[in-house]
Amino acid sequence: MKLSIQGIKDKEAWEKAGIKLPSYDVEKVATATKEAPVWVHFGIGNIFRIFIGGIADSLLEQGLSDKGITCVETFDYDVVDKIYKPFDNLVMAVTLKEDGSTDKKVLGSLTEAVKAQSSVEAEWSRLKKIFASPQLQMVSFTITEKGYALRDAKGEYFPFIRSDIDNGPDKASSAMAVVSALLYERFNTCKAPLAVVSMDNCSHNGEKLRNSITDMVGEWQKKGFVSEDFVQYVNDENTISFPWSMIDKITPRPADTVAESLKEAGVEDMDPVITSKRTYIAPFVNAEGPQYLVIEDRFPNGRPQLEKAGVYMTDRDTVNKVERMKVTTCLNPLHTALAVYGCVLGYDLIADEMKDKELSELVKKEISKNSMKQEEYKPTSKIIIILGYIFSLLGGLIGVILAIYLATRKDPVAKKHGYIQLTILVLYGILILTLYLTGNLDLTAIDNATQMLSNNLTSIKP
Repeated sequence: MKLSIQGIKDKEAWEKAGIKLPSYDVEKVATATKEAPVWVHFGIGNIFRIFIGGIADSLLEQGLSDKGITCVETFDYDVVDKIYKPFDNLVMAVTLKEDGSTDKKVLGSLTEAVKAQSSVEAEWSRLKKIFASPQLQMVSFTITEKGYALRDAKGEYFPFIRSDIDNGPDKASSAMAVVSALLYERFNTCKAPLAVVSMDNCSHNGEKLRNSITDMVGEWQKKGFVSEDFVQYVNDENTISFPWSMIDKITPRPADTVAESLKEAGVEDMDPVITSKRTYIAPFVNAEGPQYLVIEDRFPNGRPQLEKAGVYMTDRDTVNKVERMKVTTCLNPLHTALAVYGCVLGYDLIADEMKDKELSELVKKEISKNSMKQEEYKPTSKIIIILGYIFSLLGGLIGVILAIYLATRKDPVAKKHGYIQLTILVLYGILILTLYLTGNLDLTAIDNATQMLSNNLTSIKP
């Protein structure tokens, strides 16, 4: 069995080998995506292929999308030549399960692989055409944190970045210059909005990406390569947004054992390769099952229904908190502890370390010690909430005091009702002021009536 468009047409053989195939028409999806791309991704290595590609595959399987992802490589062009093109952009996704078994599925959601080379006319023209499409909704990245760096430790531009600044958009070479140049093409053709989404595993990734793009564009503007209007276009997050995200999925380099198991199942040409830039990659990707992607929901030109494929869509503050939880509490510190002590004890794999009784106990203790505790609070009495509404409707100082009291409680239910009561008081005050200013209200009469009702209520014995 060959991993190719033609090869997967023999569905019976793949099914017999226990490998799931796409239920959608891969060729049709590829054609539709090339004609009107919606999603472009830069950095097309292993985590992208199985995780982000898997998200797009899920949307296709559910019938929630008819488009895949356009793949762009900015660093290691061997990946395109040795892994994408020979296998018709298909991915053999192998999920490693806790019991040692695996799930295997062919992904057909990666529709095209383009090299980000401004010096190659065919590649550059294709990228320009993609970015000139008004239908394009999002551009995502997994290029590692280094891919966003423009300056060295002294704060000076790297030589290759200085060359990109001096040469302008037409001769862009670094990832940030390439993206900036393609945004310039979009500005000159359709001026449509776009979400530019970093999915790299680093804090404030959207901020890092935005700063790099705006710095590059700003330097080009100083040299007369681009206009002030383009600078404003890129800096306006209502037009070009840079959502933050948090990503997590353990994706080891291709394992020889997985390659052998695929060969035994009858799949040909599964050997891993090492590219000229030392990228370890294979026609398959092996990864653990658990995965998390949390994205700030800020997409000015619309977006795929990512939440239907397991992505958590939320606000920036929540993304920041989740990323902090991962990096400082729930994951990275535990991996670090295992790696350090495991090496001392002679282990080579985290999986083997977790079988060690003492190391396993260490992790469990650290989780217990550093786990995020929910803020404790006592439920607020319903009587106080009801009295709050009564006095809010009556107006006066007691109503204000009760509303503020409820709004400042840790109890979320009380807090919600407190805000509602404050709103009632504000609206009540506006109504009274309006009636008074128009001469339709006698404040003395209202005050006497309110005082009388208040006295009656406070005199009631429980």
